[in-house]
Amino acid sequence: MSLNCSQLKTKYEELLSEKDSFVLEYEKFKNGGDDKKLRELKVKLEKNTKETRELLQYSGGVYDSIKHLGKINGVNISEIEYIHYNNSGDFAGSVKIGNKWFPFRGDTIVEKIAGQDFKGVSYIHTQPNGDLAGAVSVNGNWCLFHGDTIVRQIAGKAVHVASYIHTQPNGDLAGRVKIDGKWCLFHGDTIVEKIDGHEVSHIHTQPNGVLAGRVFVGKWFPFRGDTIVEKIAGQDFEDVMDIHTQPNGDLAGRVKIGDNWYLFYGDTIIRQIAGQDFEFVGNIHTQPNGDLAGSVQIGNNIFLFHGDTIVRQIAEQDFEGVDNIHTQSNGDLAGRVKINGLFRQFIFDGEKYVLVDEINKKEKTT
Repeated sequence: MSLNCSQLKTKYEELLSEKDSFVLEYEKFKNGGDDKKLRELKVKLEKNTKETRELLQYSGGVYDSIKHLGKINGVNISEIEYIHYNNSGDFAGSVKIGNKWFPFRGDTIVEKIAGQDFKGVSYIHTQPNGDLAGAVSVNGNWCLFHGDTIVRQIAGKAVHVASYIHTQPNGDLAGRVKIDGKWCLFHGDTIVEKIDGHEVSHIHTQPNGVLAGRVFVGKWFPFRGDTIVEKIAGQDFEDVMDIHTQPNGDLAGRVKIGDNWYLFYGDTIIRQIAGQDFEFVGNIHTQPNGDLAGSVQIGNNIFLFHGDTIVRQIAEQDFEGVDNIHTQSNGDLAGRVKINGLFRQFIFDGEKYVLVDEINKKEKTT
């Protein structure tokens, strides 16, 4: 089975979000909180990590590239993370050698940054100018880095921990850092004051360069820049999830009103899909054409949807569960569906949804 880098990236982004949720809950636990949610998050994180490793073992192109990287550098690579193609078409990300993570691109494993040894790296990505960037552990602190530069301070204050690190369209690093024991959002050398100190997640940069995501102030709200969105379509709500920015700049995701979860984009709430009420929605994202897509529960059944269309079968088969539902660069849904107790990868072949293992079987017999 082959697994493209877009699917790998989506899976690792999910793991990254779960890892950050676990860290936040662990901080609460250390301050005297309950360990029930912490244990639940640990189980979920371990489960998805195992599933990702299972996917990776079938990823021919990824496997071959990593095997080649290890061979020419004379090292044994045990794990990979943040895998992507950079602007030059080279494979990039991070690799685990022994107990330590290193950035890499192409055939080069980066062993020092700014001439310094480091204990590990995270949030590895490629900037528009082709430089690798992310977070790096140096002298007991998680700092930022881009290219061969380590950033130890934001707005003149020392950075101790970093998360959600990414590069904005103008080339500035952005994300979340811990300064003086307090979490802060930042972009470039600026701290976002209004969101300062609150728990945040789903952090990303909008096309106009503004940070957005969700923030916890008694409950979860969407935010962008210094603005916290307290109502959607004039309504109060209990929670929000899957917060992202659409191509037109609007925030979107799912919102909980009363006991029900609905879709939203901008200031619009969607309570039906294809004229039908639903109990739950998940894997919510926006496709290149601006349509919302993901999974939807109607009655006791789980289906896929995109726009106002419900997908009830894959390869003419019913399914009882879904995982890693996302949209490929060509605008088609892909992911995994559970058929007869087994999760199986699916794609759209231009005419219909097909199972990847069925394609591979046909290729082997021809």
